[in-house]
Amino acid sequence: FGNLVTMEWWTELWLNEGFARFMEFEAVHDIFPEWNVWGSFVQDITLATAMKKDAMESSHPIEVVVHHPDEVDQIFDVISYAKGASVIRMLANFIGIDKFYVGMHNYLTKFAYGNAQTVDLWHALEAASGLEITAMAHTWTTQMGFPVVTVTKDGSIVTLEQQRFLANGSSDAVSKWDVPITFTT
Repeated sequence: FGNLVTMEWWTELWLNEGFARFMEFEAVHDIFPEWNVWGSFVQDITLATAMKKDAMESSHPIEVVVHHPDEVDQIFDVISYAKGASVIRMLANFIGIDKFYVGMHNYLTKFAYGNAQTVDLWHALEAASGLEITAMAHTWTTQMGFPVVTVTKDGSIVTLEQQRFLANGSSDAVSKWDVPITFTT
């Protein structure tokens, strides 16, 4: 990322920066699994930085439409780096790490020494996994914030509801995310 495949425009900055942050942890995890770096990723990167900023009404989506290069400095922040890496990790876990790496290999091969957009990555992951990724992932990259999912059970009926988490305690009933959920009975 960045050198082998470069973002088509600044709107896709998160592809370079989010993947760089994701791979920092993935590489260390592969070499030193006993270090539990993914545990510190959740604590130090996701919770302490990305979610803290993203819980503000002044946050911004991972993908910010950039109309002029003068606007670029505004998006080099924890949203592009840390939230981008968090969304990548969520997708890798959703489709399975082996299929994720097949999709990444195909993406990097197809766009080597060229430019790509976010949707190109989604298509590569869809082809590798056989799952619909684009619509789900789009909800995480094109709107700011993150959901709080509330689960209630009434007899044999389980209901999940979501709303955007905001640090000031207000709510946002408009934003909705496709949330990959795993459960066992």
